[in-house]
Amino acid sequence: MSDDYLDDEMERDAPPSFPAGVRAAGIIWILFGSLGLISAVANLAMAGAAAGAGNANPGGPSGAVCGAIFGVVFLMVGIQTIRGTAKDTLGNSIGSLLFAAFYLGLGVVVVVGGVALGQLGNQPPAPGAPAPAGAGMAGQVIMLFGGIMGLFGLMLLVAGVLGLMGRSRYKQWRQDMGLSSRRPAGRDRRRRDEDDEDDDRPRR
Repeated sequence: MSDDYLDDEMERDAPPSFPAGVRAAGIIWILFGSLGLISAVANLAMAGAAAGAGNANPGGPSGAVCGAIFGVVFLMVGIQTIRGTAKDTLGNSIGSLLFAAFYLGLGVVVVVGGVALGQLGNQPPAPGAPAPAGAGMAGQVIMLFGGIMGLFGLMLLVAGVLGLMGRSRYKQWRQDMGLSSRRPAGRDRRRRDEDDEDDDRPRR
């Protein structure tokens, strides 16, 4: 019986566990943000190399900067989530689902375009017309790029679903850890009772 009592005491004294699903969502957001930053740096490097060769792309640096901003945002969101400093997972999860829909839709469009380009390269040219140079290879590269975008979309979809599923447990964890700005109802009730007792005491 004493062992059961000690086990119950240890369970009560043990700190509340962080929701595993929310932690996984935060890790996915960190991974996505890191990949976004790496991609932005690579785009800036390629834009700089193209500018040095005299083939400057005006939209290259701006696209890299936008990618870097998105990467930083997701990186910070993920860090705040796994550290428990984010007040809620609702906004981050909804944003993740919206970006997931964007990446999945764009990935499908890119893959379809790559398939169409690959079929164009496999078709025999018309009499007297030259064969499209490198159309098949270009189509494969485009399909690969679309597949990567679809993979990013699936990552964000999973993270958004996990964040929504673990929202209530995350909020309860923050409340148990004393990180929530809202005080428990019992504490508010005790505070009101103490105030009532002070008012009822006779004043000298």
